[in-house]
Amino acid sequence: MLRNIFRNHSIKRSMIVFVAVIVFIPMVATGIYFYAVVSSILSNQLLNKLNDFTNETNKLIYSQFESTSNLFFNLINSKDITRNLSLLKTNNVQSATQIKIRDTLQRGVQHNLFFNYAWESGLINSIFMFNVDEKDYFYLRYDSLKLINTENYSELVRKHRNQNSRFEIIPPTAANPTLFYIRNFFDENDSSLKGTIVLDINENIISKTYEGISQYTGSQGMIFNNDGIVVSATDKSMLGKKAPSELLAQKLTSSAKQIKINNERFWIAAKEINGYDLTSLIIVPEKSVFLDLNKSIRDYLYIIALLVIVFVVIGIFYSTHVIRHIKDLIEKMEKVQKGNYNARMGGYKEIELIRLSNIFNKMINRIDYLFNEVYNNQLLIKEAELKSLQAQINPHFLFNVLLTIGWKAKMSNNDTIYKMVSSLSELLQASIYTDSSQTTTIREEMKYVEYYLYLQKERFGDKFTIQVNIDQSIMDYSLPKLCIQPIVENAIVHGLENKIAQGNLYINAYEDFGIINIEIADDGVGFDTAELDLAGNSKAASRKHKKNHTHIGLINVNKRMKFMYGEKYEIAIRSEQGKGTTVAIRIPAQQGGAPFVSGHDSR
Repeated sequence: MLRNIFRNHSIKRSMIVFVAVIVFIPMVATGIYFYAVVSSILSNQLLNKLNDFTNETNKLIYSQFESTSNLFFNLINSKDITRNLSLLKTNNVQSATQIKIRDTLQRGVQHNLFFNYAWESGLINSIFMFNVDEKDYFYLRYDSLKLINTENYSELVRKHRNQNSRFEIIPPTAANPTLFYIRNFFDENDSSLKGTIVLDINENIISKTYEGISQYTGSQGMIFNNDGIVVSATDKSMLGKKAPSELLAQKLTSSAKQIKINNERFWIAAKEINGYDLTSLIIVPEKSVFLDLNKSIRDYLYIIALLVIVFVVIGIFYSTHVIRHIKDLIEKMEKVQKGNYNARMGGYKEIELIRLSNIFNKMINRIDYLFNEVYNNQLLIKEAELKSLQAQINPHFLFNVLLTIGWKAKMSNNDTIYKMVSSLSELLQASIYTDSSQTTTIREEMKYVEYYLYLQKERFGDKFTIQVNIDQSIMDYSLPKLCIQPIVENAIVHGLENKIAQGNLYINAYEDFGIINIEIADDGVGFDTAELDLAGNSKAASRKHKKNHTHIGLINVNKRMKFMYGEKYEIAIRSEQGKGTTVAIRIPAQQGGAPFVSGHDSR
């Protein structure tokens, strides 16, 4: 039993065991090597990175505050803005005038906001401008749909003016993460206070400048003022609070260094933001940093390269064994392709190859059966049918007779008989010399329809009218030869022939998104569609049709269409007794087709 288990083993299991053994030993050695390297790596690389990142972050934050300050100066240096702001006195200005002043203020402020980085980037949420009396104000908000409590801003302005400072940055809190930047502006002549501007700054955008250190787990970035109050931080719980004393001691640090907080080591770097009484600080836990990573990766790549070479050699050796079986399968398939259905795959030890061999052999047996028992039998039946037709009448003799009759009629100036005989000859030639897979264009197919309709019109006179509506752009598209004429014949024989009153026949064709739609409709007597079997199987109901009409033309067209187009072909038949029948066909739009050959050219 054990012998059978190891004999019929899985290729997948073999590969897993083989790769596991080959990979395990090198990876263990690699792990030991990395442990030794990481424990002795130098800290210079992290120091340089931390210093560079601190400088770049400081520059970016400084540029953000500078863009905010530039907006201040642009607003206060606009005489239209300062003049109209001073006129915002509710008790002295008429309502219409006040609206005009506010409109002028809005246009002036918006003009200064064009191409301003702080406003365009969403750094500034809103702009409040208070006049000297603190009674009236004008504001513009980045998100105009968001509600705002103006009383909070008025309170901020009163507190700021009591401190007699020119500008102030008010820290946010965890509950309200909004950073306020307040600045007074004065008259150029007498230095008297003219108003106050309050900018609502989005603290989230400032704190995003520290995203570069997010790769280190537990790292933080923050900005605090001279009082140690945090005005921006990646940890939002720190907003508005005083920074830890261990961090405040690093305020004037010129380069990154290592400190210890609560028995845990950190790398820290801090730098002042010139002109704003703020300090930017970055802290990174030592345990989250892989120092000298580039050197370790380089050494690791050398090991991986060596492993790749080893695996390539082993893979070539092992794949030779596997490919041998695949080549055996390809050889058997090529024999089958050449017509040798006796080719069979042999026995194997591997479970997957045993299953593959069994499936392949069963498939070849099935193909051989279908070819010999089905295909050959169908060929014999088709050959018997053709011989039966040929035994009934000699087509060449028939065409010569019809040609003679036609010329006799032509010589006797009987154009009607001549045209009828010519039309009949064309139809007979098309039906006899056409195989099931031959195609033609819609233009040529409609000629056969015209021949048939001409004969029927001569037979029935004005018993029915014909309306043809075919899009001229599709006339050169191809379709199976003699596929419309049998459906037209079906409409006349089963629909219009037995109708007492005058009937109508409609033939429509058009293209829709790469699909040719063909519709043949009549308002004849109709029939019960339950009696129609498009598969061609005999039904008792179909045998009851008058004159033994069993819709054989419609059935043959359906079979040919399915053979040529498969699932891309669709047919829909709607019929109601006493009202008529509609046959709708959908086939793929294809250019070209077999050229039309007249009866005279074929002889």
